[in-house]
Amino acid sequence: MEVRVETASGYSLPNSCFVSVRVGDVQKQRRYDPKGLYQFPCPAHRRTAKIDLYQHVGTCNTLVGPDAIPTEVAVQPLQPNAPEAVLKVISANKPDAGANREQRMSAVKKEAVEYLNMWQIQEKLGEAVKQLLQKRPDDPIDFICSFLQAHKPMAFQATKVESPKATRLKTTAVLPFREYYKSNFREVPISSFYTRFPIRRNVVAAPKPAPQRASKLAPALRPSVGTWLQAKPKKIALIKAGLHGHMTVAWNLQGLGSPRTSGLDERCEVERVLGNAFMHFNGDLDGEYFPLPKSTSYFARPDGMTEEEERLLNSDGFLFQNRDGTGRGIYVNSKRDTAVWVNGEHHIQIIAKTAGISAQEAMLRLRL
Repeated sequence: MEVRVETASGYSLPNSCFVSVRVGDVQKQRRYDPKGLYQFPCPAHRRTAKIDLYQHVGTCNTLVGPDAIPTEVAVQPLQPNAPEAVLKVISANKPDAGANREQRMSAVKKEAVEYLNMWQIQEKLGEAVKQLLQKRPDDPIDFICSFLQAHKPMAFQATKVESPKATRLKTTAVLPFREYYKSNFREVPISSFYTRFPIRRNVVAAPKPAPQRASKLAPALRPSVGTWLQAKPKKIALIKAGLHGHMTVAWNLQGLGSPRTSGLDERCEVERVLGNAFMHFNGDLDGEYFPLPKSTSYFARPDGMTEEEERLLNSDGFLFQNRDGTGRGIYVNSKRDTAVWVNGEHHIQIIAKTAGISAQEAMLRLRL
């Protein structure tokens, strides 16, 4: 992707101006040139570009050398209002590691070539590949291994170094657990144990939970031990979102506290789990995750969303705010008709716009 930045008609920038363009994690900077191009990896969808302008305020020249003598030099201002400045410059020689590195690399390369020549590796591999292409066996890997084993060079037989024999532990065949359990454990009626505990004498086996409909979001989650997606025990109630014409459903992750009372570590764990799930969204759900402003927990956006992104989310009715934004954020699809709040009032809140669609269609969208 190529990006070109130039002033609009009727406007201009100073000659000493530098322009910095950042798209995602890639940042490019150069002196302002209306015809200059900034090269970026091609994104899958529209991304937010951050553009900063810098001005060249001063310049100076000084001598540097191996004597490690500090020098002070005055900066010549290039702008009328630029402040006066004096810089202290210290230079010194470092050990020439380049020559030593070249010598080490040359010695390693020479040793590798001698080793390959001593065991005739290249010749034997060439012969093995030639025979492989002629015979075309069903198992080429086994054929090459057998060929090399049968055509060992004589040097291998003469200079083979015996490795010290390690004491081999005696092992026994491992039985499958079912057979092991039957042969080593005695079956005892469970009811006989209840006589020792009068309080639990009338214990009734817990009913099996009713099978729940599998959510399309669950396969994408890769939580750590003890955290997985769990629906609310009752039917999920639809509630109005911040603006008219929005509907939302909510979940919490089992094993973690509510976002209202949980600490930073638990919120970051929820954000990590859901962030992995967002990476697997595609089609109509393909979009981008925006951490709240000043959030430092999401590695791809260490400073959180920008002011422009915050304004756009607010206009769509998808923005929520919190004094502690770390571990919280908003995922929005490319069509900007569905959003997911992370660590808002709940761990997960899926919001869908209902303008122009029926309530049933909105429910289907909320199911993701």
